[in-house]
Amino acid sequence: MNRNLLDKMSSDMHIAPYLNENKESFACRVIYSALAEWMRFFVLDENETGIVLPKSKVYMLKRGQEIISSLLEVFPECKPWFIDKESQDNTYKEFVSSFRENMIQTGELICDDENHVHLPSLSFIAYGDDVDRVIGYLGKFTGIQAASGITRIAEQSDDNNSIIKREHIYETLDVYSFFDKACWTKCDSIEPYEFFIPQLKASLYNSWDRKPDNVSKFYLARIQIFNSINEFYILKRENTSWYVQRLNDVMVSMKEYRRIMLWLRNQAGNPMELYYTFHDNLVVINRFCRFPLNEESVMKAFGWPIGNDYADEMQFAVPIEIWPSISKIISGIDIEIKER
Repeated sequence: MNRNLLDKMSSDMHIAPYLNENKESFACRVIYSALAEWMRFFVLDENETGIVLPKSKVYMLKRGQEIISSLLEVFPECKPWFIDKESQDNTYKEFVSSFRENMIQTGELICDDENHVHLPSLSFIAYGDDVDRVIGYLGKFTGIQAASGITRIAEQSDDNNSIIKREHIYETLDVYSFFDKACWTKCDSIEPYEFFIPQLKASLYNSWDRKPDNVSKFYLARIQIFNSINEFYILKRENTSWYVQRLNDVMVSMKEYRRIMLWLRNQAGNPMELYYTFHDNLVVINRFCRFPLNEESVMKAFGWPIGNDYADEMQFAVPIEIWPSISKIISGIDIEIKER
């Protein structure tokens, strides 16, 4: 391992190891954030005539593969963490493709209708009273406090008045109101449906059954259309009658059915749990389910995955400065947060 290069990279991005973090884990976090910086620079690559042209997603993939391959030649101990376990692809295509999509999903990059990738305008997004998330091209701005996963954070300041600033607006679906105000249609038969059972002490995706429980008023159900593609429905039972409404495609694409699952578990007195531990300048998070897409994007923006490989996204580390905002967001999806 090239210790001098690691020290330089971590110093430039203000990333520090936590107590007893092994060298490979720390190096993986540094490389992970470094790739995010490189992906931003790739958008600004010039052609032979010095013109910056729009970059395709394929271009971003190839350039990402080039830089991650080069970095991992210097840090060979980290290679297993970045290799897809199913394909064993040592070109890192799966990792870089997933990484690129995460940057688009979290707003670090923008993909237009022609699949061209752009940088967003430089802006500061306030999370809480002390921390700004910084997105876009930095230019001459030098006030970055630290890299944080694939994004960057800075101390809030009024020194840069020309920079666009905005509050992080966190709006969420009120699940009870959604059920209460649904446009219900009478359901003649519940045989086609598979029901989510919120009383089960199992993972969300192992909590489905052909028969509904006998104690709930509101239900989430699904019908498999093709392989793992499902249509999702909410149902309610009134005496012996059933009523149904289908979740629209936007809600499904935003994984809002996960929010309903978490709400139903909480209503059943069986909330999903999340554990956190303070480690010096970081908070290590252990979760047991994925979140609705809005909340998932926050976790993927600020967090470093620190599981067995890049695809293991049940364990994250986040800077301690951003933890109050993240914990508030997680509490809002009916997850019980516990300190270890």
